[in-house]
Amino acid sequence: EAHDTRVGFFKNLILCMAICRVSYSITENGTTCRPWPFPLASAFCHGGRILIRLDGVKWQEFINFLLFEDPDGFAWTNNAVPPPLRPRWAASHAVAMDADTTQLLERKLHTKHVKRNLTDGYQNHHLGLDLPIGGFGNPTPPYKHFGRELWVGPAGVPYTLDENRDPRYLDRVQHGHMYLRWDDFGERGVPVLVPDNDGEEADEAETEQWVQLPTVKGLEDLRSILKNHRYSEQDFEPEIERLHSHLTVDRELVLLSTGRRLRCRGILIVLALEYEDDGEVKVLTHMSAKAAPDGLTGEDPPDPIIVEDCRMPMAPRLRHEAWGDSLMRYAQTHLELSLDSAEGLVDLCRSTESEEGTFCLYRCESPKTLCYQHGEYATDLKVDYDAYRFLVRVPPKDAKILGPVMRPRFSTTNEEQLHGFGGSSSSRGGAGSRFGTITREWQWLPKEEAVRRCVPGLVLPKKKFLVRRESGQLSALLLGIEGTAPMKESLFGGRHVGAKSHQLSAFGKRKWRDYRNGGQEVPADLGGIHVTVDQSSFLKLREVVKELMMKPPSAGYVEGPEQRVEKQLFRDLLSSTDNECAELIKIRLGIKTNFRTLGSKVMATYDRSQGSESFENVHESVQTLREAMQQALRVPVGTMQHVQTTMAEPLRTGLNKFRQRLTVPHEASQYEQEEAIVVAPASA
Repeated sequence: EAHDTRVGFFKNLILCMAICRVSYSITENGTTCRPWPFPLASAFCHGGRILIRLDGVKWQEFINFLLFEDPDGFAWTNNAVPPPLRPRWAASHAVAMDADTTQLLERKLHTKHVKRNLTDGYQNHHLGLDLPIGGFGNPTPPYKHFGRELWVGPAGVPYTLDENRDPRYLDRVQHGHMYLRWDDFGERGVPVLVPDNDGEEADEAETEQWVQLPTVKGLEDLRSILKNHRYSEQDFEPEIERLHSHLTVDRELVLLSTGRRLRCRGILIVLALEYEDDGEVKVLTHMSAKAAPDGLTGEDPPDPIIVEDCRMPMAPRLRHEAWGDSLMRYAQTHLELSLDSAEGLVDLCRSTESEEGTFCLYRCESPKTLCYQHGEYATDLKVDYDAYRFLVRVPPKDAKILGPVMRPRFSTTNEEQLHGFGGSSSSRGGAGSRFGTITREWQWLPKEEAVRRCVPGLVLPKKKFLVRRESGQLSALLLGIEGTAPMKESLFGGRHVGAKSHQLSAFGKRKWRDYRNGGQEVPADLGGIHVTVDQSSFLKLREVVKELMMKPPSAGYVEGPEQRVEKQLFRDLLSSTDNECAELIKIRLGIKTNFRTLGSKVMATYDRSQGSESFENVHESVQTLREAMQQALRVPVGTMQHVQTTMAEPLRTGLNKFRQRLTVPHEASQYEQEEAIVVAPASA
């Protein structure tokens, strides 16, 4: 029974990560998260810990479900712990919360934290679960201190057989131990991103799922990506070096893909500064920009280019850059503020960032005089931007912080490359092929006039995301798989004494730090891997597990396709990236999952208004596959061709039902092609 519970816990955890989605950050406790680009199994296999955020879900209910598939399966009273979990006295990591943004942070514990560590242990915050890594009854890796063959025990303690074929356990060894830590932060006001379309329906382009691609490694890597998305060399070759520079050197753009289509995307920090002057509200507005190219030796300088560009101040955000750093850089270069004034401006934004109505996110095009160097890389390779707009009302007492920016009219100058300014390009010569000076004109416009002129950044599009403060239960789980239980030895010779990190993970793999040292973008050591579970996704997970009716290991071999389908489902999930898991879940179960951090968290906000996927649809999707499997059981034993022919129509009907809610093209996928083989009876 304990072994069944251990295996069930791990199965449910895998399904949770596939349905609720996994993201990662390459910076410690970073706010920029992206979909998991590696096989799902690698989240467990290379060290590190997974930080699970529970929004509106109690940690007791979540652990109960993973263990018993019942949120009320254990009472957790009188400091009790449900077996096979067991309490631990101490651990090497903890979880904290940023009170302003409710972002969860993973912390490394040191000697000075001994009192807190032991207090958490006394309150059973630290839990452990011994796992049979490698599979109960399978041979273990060779153990240097034992000359005979060993097999994996039900709790990870290896055993050998004596002369009577009875198991004899090697008690000093235990291989595979999951550490869990829970934290309850109580009722919290959480800033949540919610869609606001002003009653308009989302069009196809908005509902299509665009996934950010990993960092481009070089020109050849970029050529391969473009060719895989059906761009010919004559389309992109003239501009590929410029695109490569914007992606990897300037880090102003990223590549997004639907699997077939490709586009570039950047992020703009939009600053709507309001100030009341003599009873009239005014807003700081960028009016125009004049580019004066530098003259070449022996030539007269070209005529300056003047472009009208009425908009709010906008700062391009670099890849992996915090919004505060983007704003600091922009304030000093484009607004010519001193370091102290720039810091004061960022502090003003921080003081209002979580207030309702002061922040929104929307899609926009390039400003005429800011990101003019982007675009025209290849035919149909579009560039768009996510705009993160802050509305900051400057109090009279803080006006002095902004210094010269508070003048009614002023101008700033800065040196820039002029490629694309005013529609010019390096291929056509002229101003676009040179560096030069850009002079920007600024003015504090009356807000009513700015609204009348529909100034971008002040007047918002109809389709956007708004920030609202919602009160709800906030909990966290921190978990990771260690080589061995406390005070034991692993099969690789490592001992769990103190907080020493070993070279290999419990699966015999290198740790993430080794890949990072090799130049790869991998999860950070602290706060690197994230999963967010809210009420909607938790209910969806419970319904899926209920409908799948997974068999415990003690059931043994069961004839028929159910067990084989379950086995193949987990194989496919564990070998799939986050995006592939989402498509697999949609095709196999007819469920649409959502990436909840919107690609890049500005304020650690979360999109909780995902829309309610009908549980009747979930039930119908799983039932359709089950009916197909039951029909397969009634097929007389014959050739594989006969089985596949008999099953083809019900499977095709079920998969077509799934696709009615999908945006993927209707053609045979790898999952369809595998389906007939997966559900075929073993006798065939």
